[in-house]
Amino acid sequence: MYIAESLETPCQMSDPRLWFAKPGTAAAMVAKRACFDCAERDQCIDSVVRYEQKTGQIQYGIYGGYEPQERTVFLDLSVVTTA
Repeated sequence: MYIAESLETPCQMSDPRLWFAKPGTAAAMVAKRACFDCAERDQCIDSVVRYEQKTGQIQYGIYGGYEPQERTVFLDLSVVTTA
């Protein structure tokens, strides 16, 4: 799983519980908005999607600004494009 290299990323600078808030809540929206401005967002989402593809397990939490159910789109698209 991806761990931000910089200690100045939103996930490294705030309460870790924010990134594991219940999907669809106000707290989850705060975390998602913070991700969209993060310089390491692309590496983060790429890492979690690769992990989910490899293991077949959807990880709980917000990664790269996406909740678990939103990331399934990336998984579905990769299956279609690699088949």
